[in-house]
Amino acid sequence: MTDLNLIDRQMKVMLQRCTRIALLGTVLMLSSSPAYAYYGIAEYVSALVAFLVVFDFIIYGATLGIIIFTPLGRKSFYGAIWAASGLIALALYLLDLDTLFAISFLWPPLLLVWVLINLFHEPAMAERRKLMGRVFLSRNPDSMVIDHLAFWLFMLFAQGISLVAFAVLADLSQWVIQSPRDFVIDFFLNRWTWFWLTLVALVASLVVWWIRRPVNLTVLLALCAFLVLNAYSGWFNPGLMFRSQQWSANFVGFDMVDQVLKDSDEVIVVEINGDARAFPDLFITQPHIAGDIIGGEEVVMTYCGLSHLGIAYAPFLNGQRLDLKVMSQLENNLVMWDAVTGIPIQQISGKFERQSERAKEYPHFRMTYGVFKKLFPMGYVYYNPVASLGDQPIKHYWDHMTRLIMFHSIDFQHNDPNKPVFPTLDLKDSRLPWKEKVYGIRNNGDAVAYTKAFLTNHPFVRTKIGGAEMIIAYDAEHGVVTPFYADGYTGTSVDVYGNTDDGRKLRRVEGLLSEVFWMIWAHFEKGTDVNRT
Repeated sequence: MTDLNLIDRQMKVMLQRCTRIALLGTVLMLSSSPAYAYYGIAEYVSALVAFLVVFDFIIYGATLGIIIFTPLGRKSFYGAIWAASGLIALALYLLDLDTLFAISFLWPPLLLVWVLINLFHEPAMAERRKLMGRVFLSRNPDSMVIDHLAFWLFMLFAQGISLVAFAVLADLSQWVIQSPRDFVIDFFLNRWTWFWLTLVALVASLVVWWIRRPVNLTVLLALCAFLVLNAYSGWFNPGLMFRSQQWSANFVGFDMVDQVLKDSDEVIVVEINGDARAFPDLFITQPHIAGDIIGGEEVVMTYCGLSHLGIAYAPFLNGQRLDLKVMSQLENNLVMWDAVTGIPIQQISGKFERQSERAKEYPHFRMTYGVFKKLFPMGYVYYNPVASLGDQPIKHYWDHMTRLIMFHSIDFQHNDPNKPVFPTLDLKDSRLPWKEKVYGIRNNGDAVAYTKAFLTNHPFVRTKIGGAEMIIAYDAEHGVVTPFYADGYTGTSVDVYGNTDDGRKLRRVEGLLSEVFWMIWAHFEKGTDVNRT
């Protein structure tokens, strides 16, 4: 048997048309939804859902065509399943069951595959199965549709997922594409499932290419290079650019860094039980995470240059030790993840994503390096220079490039008064300029921001925040702002160490966010008060 009969030719033409439409729909879905989000025509997910609906309609149409126009048996049975699946999806949509409705998008492709498998095993298809086998293993032109269909379906699936990984997990992509927070978190939590699906699809497309060569080598290499670049940027690059130093931070004396740091350079200071450590912005910018035992306590300093924010945490949450890594940024603030549980943690909140418990904070405050040396002459400084060119040339150039990108982004964040680096903030609170640096204090769900100008005129503020009486003290000589718990103290004099005029020593407040950008503070602490007295 060498010729296809009339039914076979009709089926072939129908499948060719459905394949072309499905491929076109896939390309449009993958390429247009980011553009929709960027130009503000629709939210990213809304655009993606719209294209998925169109794509599923195409798949439904192809399935119905196969049921009607091919030798498939039990047409009434498959037709009833086809109709019921559509009605169920419609009901889920009308009932606003969003999660189940989203899951229902997976059903049309599965239904199509199920129908095709049953068609393939129909007794009337026995001769055609033999013909398909001969066609696939030969160079017969009749096989070209199958070759191209298999190759492009596998390749586009792999390209689509890797492109999404780049869009939602890579930092730089968020200059253009702003994915919804829940979508980013869900993709990250399932990132390795998506990675292996991408790899399997890529390997499958390469196997088809090796057997039948549906495209030339140049096109294949270009497709693979594009996929590898997106996959690397999304799945691997953040961890390589920002290698956590939670367990390996290096601290040195002043003599080691005096030639590198200027007295005017800013540092974030943690002092526990007389053990003082300074984390210069210059050195903490790249790893974002650096830890050590300070004053007998395990402490990890987390840093976000986009927020101009350092927060010292105890690396424990829900009773377990955290192993913190850098994930990405969301809403211009660092997002870490715990390698033990795999769950993301927003730096400014210190909470597991979608959970309520917050990691313990340690008091920390900002000052210049020169002031730190004066106030804490026995202190140590976090030291993280670029690797030596002679000893580690690859790491040397890699870290130089990383810091160049980071410092460029930070400079932009500081110098443009009205626009954040990543356009992911929707701040409607205009009480202060976006880029003004504030001293944010939070306690028991209450949040207050103080400006430097206000504290310059009111260097000793006594107020209540979250039910606790506090003193916000501004040391004009050293330019240091420190909040303390009043603990019954009624005087009006307290120094940067917490020493009072009656010989007491006040406790520093843990929840100080020192010199964080107002746009970040107000975005995450909605309802914040300003300059409370």
